[in-house]
Amino acid sequence: MWARSLSALGAVLALGCSPVDDAALAATPLDPPTAPFDAALDPDDDVGPRPALDVAAPPDDLPPATPDRAPADDASEARDQGPAAPPDAGPETRPDAPAAAPDAGPPWVTCRLNSAQFAQSPMTLDGPPSAAPLRVTVPGVPAGALAVAVHFDGHDLDHPGEEGFVTLAGRRVALPANTAWDNVTVAGLSAPFAGLALPGGDTEIRFGPGPLSRSFFRISRVSLELRAPLARCPGEGAPNDAGAPAMPTGPRAVRALRYDQATYTLRHNWVFRCDAGYAYTARGSDHLGTDCPGLYRPDGTLRGTATWRFANVAPGLYAVEITSRHSANRNARGALFRVNGEEGRVFQNDDRGGLMLFTDLWGRRTLGGEVVVVLESNGASDSVASVTLRPVP
Repeated sequence: MWARSLSALGAVLALGCSPVDDAALAATPLDPPTAPFDAALDPDDDVGPRPALDVAAPPDDLPPATPDRAPADDASEARDQGPAAPPDAGPETRPDAPAAAPDAGPPWVTCRLNSAQFAQSPMTLDGPPSAAPLRVTVPGVPAGALAVAVHFDGHDLDHPGEEGFVTLAGRRVALPANTAWDNVTVAGLSAPFAGLALPGGDTEIRFGPGPLSRSFFRISRVSLELRAPLARCPGEGAPNDAGAPAMPTGPRAVRALRYDQATYTLRHNWVFRCDAGYAYTARGSDHLGTDCPGLYRPDGTLRGTATWRFANVAPGLYAVEITSRHSANRNARGALFRVNGEEGRVFQNDDRGGLMLFTDLWGRRTLGGEVVVVLESNGASDSVASVTLRPVP
């Protein structure tokens, strides 16, 4: 038995050392085919997570990423090195995920708040540099508001850099002034306070004298423009981002308002002569049948006011004209008219004939924006048919 086994072993060893039979080799079956190396990374066949490949692609407007090393020269080197490491792109980013929005808080609106003294008569400062300043208060300023500007009408601001100062929340700004504004009322002036933090609540604005030996000016219609973190301005039902209306532009034109377009106080002391086109103050019962609306019921004081408001007046120099009926019993001191708070009188106490109307020049002033004219009758008879703003070339 052992001899037969040794004989078989020798035959095998002899076969292993003999030359290869080509025909036998060709008949030997091959190993199963091997997939190419790149197939292991084919995205179509990839299943499950692929951390190295699932990094979001860069946006289209960025250049393609450049590998850290050049590609292998041949397939054998690629096999030796294994799969190339992805480029070091830093922390993972996802361009399609929106960034968290910062907490912007409430919207900001631009508001213009009138002072408590806005509708009052002009305030006058007249004195040396030690004179007490004029003071106005703007109520209800929102917390956290930032100032934009103080707006006002000014009279006789004719000394640039010396006339005086506006003070708001500790900051002082020179009053706007121009040598051409001597004895002139200018509407819509502004003193800038951009970005100044306001204390909120009732806020005081001061108009003080300058370094002149004598400062003289009048201030009226003061308002405060500000920016506030609110959805709407105080007292308004909607945002007011446009702020106050801008000063109108364009050509100047003749503007006129009649006596029956005015707003009256103590209307019972006024007689409307509709047949002649004018109004006047009176105290006698003999005028009862003359007032065409039938509202005349005099109290004997000859008091009352008539107010005209001209909106959107293009800035420039205007002649302010008063048309009225003159008569011998008119106010001996002259009818008192205020134009944007500035006083001036028109004499009507002469008899020029019947019910004829005459036009008198109140004065020439630089005007713009809203222009307010008031006739104040107090103890004597005054009349008016119309008020006209006529551009001066």
